[in-house]
Amino acid sequence: MNDDTLSSQDIRLAVPHLPKVAQALLNKGKKYDALILELLKYDPFTEEDRHFPTNKELQAILKLTSGQLRLQLVSIYEDFLTSMNDSNTTFNFGNILVEFYVRGYYKRSITFYARINQLPRVGEQLEMPFLKPHFNVGAFYVQSINHTFENDAQNITIWVKEGFYNLFEHLELEQAKSESRYDWKTDSITEPAAKQQSYSSSKRYFGAKQW
Repeated sequence: MNDDTLSSQDIRLAVPHLPKVAQALLNKGKKYDALILELLKYDPFTEEDRHFPTNKELQAILKLTSGQLRLQLVSIYEDFLTSMNDSNTTFNFGNILVEFYVRGYYKRSITFYARINQLPRVGEQLEMPFLKPHFNVGAFYVQSINHTFENDAQNITIWVKEGFYNLFEHLELEQAKSESRYDWKTDSITEPAAKQQSYSSSKRYFGAKQW
């Protein structure tokens, strides 16, 4: 993750969307505890009309320079994502452990773990505003789900893609996978589908007299 591409504003708005994850970062000897506590005063779900502090207002409240504030925000976000990096994830509000592999444009990707109550299905939309600093968007959809059974355990991986579900695009990718024309690293089709030599037969069919 390139620190220079992270938006301070996006981080300010993203962190309160997962307050339990943010709270788990407190009291670890980091300098950003006061900043986290200030950010968590604002609930993005129930306090929509309440004024969310700007960077300048946070600087004044916490007596930080612009550079100090940005360093703390970036540090919070990096630790925020790291805390969800394995099966001991702090993203925990259910009994089903899932590994999410999120793909974005421009080869952006990220992996995190979460314990959730219900598995989403292929094509379902996922709003994940806490990922906006990394992807510049908060809208994603489920691309595929894989269940692996080994060592008396069920491992679930969900591939998530940036944007909105497109059934035609999904079917094209699935066909390409079945024909070994798919590159999973770039999530793209490596070559066009073979042309179907069915024009003459379809012409004969549709030109035939119908009874």
